[in-house]
Amino acid sequence: MTIKLPDDPKEYVYEDLISAMLIASGHYVESRLRYRSGSADLLELDAVATPIDDYLARIIIEVKSGGWGFNDLFKLIGQTHYTGMHRAWLVHRKAADAQKQEGLEELCSNSAVDTRQFQMDDLNDVQGMGFPMARTISDGNLHLLVEALWWSRIADRIAQKRCVDWWKSEGKNPPEVVSASRDYSFAVEQSMFKPKPASRANALYDAYKDAPNLVNAILEHMSGGDATKTLALRKQTWNTHERLPLQYLMTLGNRSRLAIIKNALDHLLENPDEATEAQPAWGKVTWTLIFLPSNFSKGLEALKSAPNAHMVAYFFQVFTEALGGFYFPDDPDDVELVSNLTGVAAGEIATMLDLLDTFFPINNGWVQTGKHGMVMLKAVPAYMRGAGCCVRSRAFAIDKYEDRFKGNGWHMGKWHNALYEILRKDWETA
Repeated sequence: MTIKLPDDPKEYVYEDLISAMLIASGHYVESRLRYRSGSADLLELDAVATPIDDYLARIIIEVKSGGWGFNDLFKLIGQTHYTGMHRAWLVHRKAADAQKQEGLEELCSNSAVDTRQFQMDDLNDVQGMGFPMARTISDGNLHLLVEALWWSRIADRIAQKRCVDWWKSEGKNPPEVVSASRDYSFAVEQSMFKPKPASRANALYDAYKDAPNLVNAILEHMSGGDATKTLALRKQTWNTHERLPLQYLMTLGNRSRLAIIKNALDHLLENPDEATEAQPAWGKVTWTLIFLPSNFSKGLEALKSAPNAHMVAYFFQVFTEALGGFYFPDDPDDVELVSNLTGVAAGEIATMLDLLDTFFPINNGWVQTGKHGMVMLKAVPAYMRGAGCCVRSRAFAIDKYEDRFKGNGWHMGKWHNALYEILRKDWETA
């Protein structure tokens, strides 16, 4: 079953394409962010993009597939002032008419806002798509990466909607685990608007402490504590297109961990002379870190000594969302694909993966090796695994996964089909 992307994307699907393009061009992207007070939405950002070659230059992204005007630009100017971010881009599909153009040039030249047009024809010239390239990557690999990220992002949006629908279906007095998952999602969103990296990281840790092992707790709730039913539900969540609310919560957990790593690097860049030891010498106590877990300080030390620290969060974003959170270290072609798409040298992939255990130690670690040589991260949902299968199908011209990945074809086929089933209901597949 071949997945065909839409030829004429609009609204959210176009927005997902722009997120995919930004990541592929070397930006770490946080998307669909809302800042709320009680039940009121005060601020909503389509995305925030951080170029990996200029990590403190976060860019607010507003995406318009249809009409747009000067009001949208003034809104972005206000958002840059409110959030403290220094730049904003309005990415649009429809060109500005001649009457608008002079005013746009004046407004953009006197503010931190810029406009960038992206039409579908530009997919044939990805390097010239209007976004500055923050990394080096060949056209062929860039196309592969955009495609896989777009599949993954659309599926993730569908999963998020299913999760919101599930919360609503539980009524005003939902079971505790359901309300905890909703509160966790809300807390993660709010953390992104904290003014300092350490405070953002602290808010993310607090969110997790209030809802630890959330997916497992919900599985236990759904099964009524029956071990056999729990296992069946777990297999559905891990390997099929079903249980999308739980799959989305898995993704939310992954993004929270990556946001902590990202904020750790931001903190180092903003405070280059600060002590990062878990128990610094007397007189060097850092009040911004003292209330954070000791593993955060250990992670800071690891990032300090890493020659490519600016690549860590970006590596994990691409590795999970486009490559499915797995690879085959004994397959030189697959290792080269992972290296090309993430921008991390082949010999550094395993070291990158080990950083998760430095920041977030768990029993038996985050990385597991299967019987047939597949190395994969835990807690990656089936639809992202499916994107990783599809990108390999494209890259290696595979008809049957088992023909190339002996012993892993069955799993990869299930993940591929999981993504297919999620996407086919939203547009025509062929």
